[in-house]
Amino acid sequence: MKKGDETKEKIYEEAFKLFMSKPYELVTVSDIEKVIGKTRGAIFYHVKDKHELFEKVIEKYFLKSQNIYEEIGEDIFKKDITLLEFIDIFTSAIEKRFNNLYAFIGIDKANTKKSLLAKANCSYLTLLTNTGYYLDSYNEKMDNIFIMTKNTWSFFIQKAIEKGEVKPNTNVKLFGEIFTSIYTGKSFYDAFSNGVDEKAIKELLIEVYNKIKV
Repeated sequence: MKKGDETKEKIYEEAFKLFMSKPYELVTVSDIEKVIGKTRGAIFYHVKDKHELFEKVIEKYFLKSQNIYEEIGEDIFKKDITLLEFIDIFTSAIEKRFNNLYAFIGIDKANTKKSLLAKANCSYLTLLTNTGYYLDSYNEKMDNIFIMTKNTWSFFIQKAIEKGEVKPNTNVKLFGEIFTSIYTGKSFYDAFSNGVDEKAIKELLIEVYNKIKV
């Protein structure tokens, strides 16, 4: 990686941590200079202003991370897997996503109190949900990601019907919505208590799966 690219990555990384720690409107240029350890001239050589920096950070650390294909790959549709196997793949991707988040902000998940994990999750989700107020295109992009996730679940439910894995009268669209909502709802709820629990999400997904399996 070139030095200029390394500098830009460093700027994005530290800015992400900063935007997680306080609301966008309260983040000053002085704050950005302090956490990054560079002058505003050096910072704004790579981005034109705070708003563009925020936009780049959200694109890199939120929109990309929420895209499930970043973890499971777009070739997932070509693989001959069962719905049950997809549940395992999906929840493993969730676990990897949050483990990467913890590692990135310097949290050792295995040795950290659940209350502190919850605090980190809340900071992440608060920024995730509030960003639409500051970035015009964000809500549409997030909506597309959720639609994509629902369509992916529906795809594997339909394949499971064709393979005789689940009941033939299973409502594909409805259960696509249900599986997606379990992840989004449970993640959001748990973030305010003990932190996101991937195992609990998987247990709920499998419980629903057991309702429709043959």
